[in-house]
Amino acid sequence: IGTSQYREPLRFPLLEYVIAGVWTFTGESIFTARMLVLFLSTLSILILYQIGKKLCKGWELALALSFGFSELVLIWGFRVYADLVSIFFLLAAWFFYLQKKRKFYLVSGVACGAAFLARYPLILFPLALGLTLLFQKEIKAAILLSTGFLVALLPWILQTFILYGGPWNLVFEKYGMISGYTQQQPAMLYLQWVALALAVLLPLFLLGLVKLFKEWKTQLYIILFIFFTTMFHMFFSNLKLPRYVLPILPFLLLISCWGSPLFQKIASKKFNLIPGFLFLLLMIFSLQYATEYSQNRGECFSNSSFQQAVDIINEQKEVKGHSLYVISEGHWPHIGYLNNVKSYSAWSTDYSEYTLAYGSNILFVFKDAKEDPRLGTVAELYDSCEHSLYIYEYLN
Repeated sequence: IGTSQYREPLRFPLLEYVIAGVWTFTGESIFTARMLVLFLSTLSILILYQIGKKLCKGWELALALSFGFSELVLIWGFRVYADLVSIFFLLAAWFFYLQKKRKFYLVSGVACGAAFLARYPLILFPLALGLTLLFQKEIKAAILLSTGFLVALLPWILQTFILYGGPWNLVFEKYGMISGYTQQQPAMLYLQWVALALAVLLPLFLLGLVKLFKEWKTQLYIILFIFFTTMFHMFFSNLKLPRYVLPILPFLLLISCWGSPLFQKIASKKFNLIPGFLFLLLMIFSLQYATEYSQNRGECFSNSSFQQAVDIINEQKEVKGHSLYVISEGHWPHIGYLNNVKSYSAWSTDYSEYTLAYGSNILFVFKDAKEDPRLGTVAELYDSCEHSLYIYEYLN
């Protein structure tokens, strides 16, 4: 992490601080960092099991296992990335909130703050909790939750004032920066990832909605958090990545567990053959759709244009040396992280400005072909997902 050429200065480095604290005792080791994330992922499963004991007694093991063996958790549960770390703090906040004791509301607020510092969109969870407490007229509990949240945020607030002049300036700068190198994906894509995350449990989820809305006054925070998160990623986030479903996945699975007893009740009745048959067809369709899509996605991403670009840059680095810069358009600049080269998002259409800022040892990675005499083509990359990338070098 310390020697990497890539960093995201607009993020609070909570994950890096946690890893650095562990490395103080173990020494620098990527293996140790992976084991730390895996440990927190495992703790997340255990916390969800305890939550299940309170909210879906008798189905708590199914809840924990369905989360732990979900594709998203298996993929991200050991990677040195902030997603599962943020989920750990979110689930901890949820667990303490469910204790319904004033001293635990403060702890829940602190955990909410840590989740937010790991991934900014998770601010929607304490917002949902706070609104629910206000609706239930639990004013003192709402104050305690907010106090804990603000205490956890003090380092971040101080950082934003020093570097950006305040939190709102950071928000606007981050949004402007991200929108500059990401392209808007279809809003419905996020719902597709939600359906694929549930897969065969989708029918149970639909049945579980009956209990959710029947008990909406006590489960209001679940409704609000799922709604807020879904609306944010559908309409305010350019990218709709599969891992963005992770924050709401435990809640979706809980609702699915609520649907299981209702399904058993329906199945036990003699005169429900037609609804049962339709339900079975829906489960088969969900499983088939999820399986086929996962296979197609795996084939596509195994040789994606992005991965091809990473390989080309590695080859170019061997020729051009480690002083190579990468200017990326329409993709996260973390392409430089994967190659350990300095990487920036495109900020000008006058390519000579990049040479003035970084020198002439530059590669440009564009999502669209460029017809410019100042650019020489290094590679044109395509994949089965109908994505393309174009790599150019600047011609002096």
